[in-house]
Amino acid sequence: MKESPELKELNIRLLEIIKDCKSEEGVTKLQEIYDNLNGNQSLQVTGFKEKVKNFLHNLSSKYKMQKIQEKIELAKGETLDAIKKYIFTTNIMKKSNSIIKDMPSDLAVSINNVLDLGLGLEFSDKTVKRYPIILSQEIKEKGYDKAINIMAKNYLDNSTTQEQIIQRYRAQCRKKVSDIEDKSRGYEIEPYYGTKELMESRIQYIKECMEKMLQAEEFKGREDIKDHISRTSEILSEYENASLSSKSIEEQKGTYKKLETFYKEVIDLEEKLSPEVAKVWKEKISSVEQYSKDKDFAFLARTITNGEKDIKDVKKISTQYITSKTLTLKGDYGVLYTPNIDNIVAISSEDVQNWKISKEDFINSRIFKRISICNTYR
Repeated sequence: MKESPELKELNIRLLEIIKDCKSEEGVTKLQEIYDNLNGNQSLQVTGFKEKVKNFLHNLSSKYKMQKIQEKIELAKGETLDAIKKYIFTTNIMKKSNSIIKDMPSDLAVSINNVLDLGLGLEFSDKTVKRYPIILSQEIKEKGYDKAINIMAKNYLDNSTTQEQIIQRYRAQCRKKVSDIEDKSRGYEIEPYYGTKELMESRIQYIKECMEKMLQAEEFKGREDIKDHISRTSEILSEYENASLSSKSIEEQKGTYKKLETFYKEVIDLEEKLSPEVAKVWKEKISSVEQYSKDKDFAFLARTITNGEKDIKDVKKISTQYITSKTLTLKGDYGVLYTPNIDNIVAISSEDVQNWKISKEDFINSRIFKRISICNTYR
């Protein structure tokens, strides 16, 4: 049998793969494929009738080339299966030398990033929405299988090493993430209210604040506040019964939209009470003009520390409630503020983060790129 250029190329690649394979069982299997492809016995037929038929067919060079091509395709298929079984296995998704058991490799993290961002974003005509989806093990494994199939095929078709193929695929994943981010820059980003747990904790906090309001003398017996608390309790029970992890991506999105609607309803309930809360604040805050260090006082204050931006250059600031009995601020000087309900974004007994950021900051934020090595395997 005259060796075709394609057969010669496959033979060279097979020998390279055999040399690169670290599995003894894998080497044996690949060597068997090579021998079957090139051994004389592989073209022989048994039985008198079959030999006559084979002789007559071999008079045609077209048939001989067809037989060679069939052998090449069979060998390629068997080699690809061996590569996926002994070289590009699912073990490359884990770091065997990591002190953390089953810690995903950089490759797995790259694939998860693509899955999370590709499945967790929903584009409409003008807007893009971010969903805090949970990647099930089934979704991850499908992504890994697809990656292994692509890498194994590239490894067979190109004279390159396993590590080079992995690095190339990892780079392709980064490019996909970058492309998705670039696409997002052309859309308006819909408001993001956080994870289910974050919204739930915020609702619980609002409920507790409303319950405290009812205890205050000026709000005792208020039926509207009682109704707000009752509705908020109903919504919290909906949150407790809503699970995202065991559902498909589309079901997760549907559940999240429902919970997000509930969350916004509670925010509206809170907003209805804000004018009366503002009245309380105005009554509690002391007049700067009447301040005396010998008398009790209460202020909203912001101290200035080294390295801080000039107050005039900051769009939003956080202040602390200080009194003559609770001076918790540090610094040599600062600024006192009068509460103005139209200018207040949030009031909290804990540290409040500034969630209003630019589109570019959001795209570059950890929220947008939600997957990390630590939370890949949940």
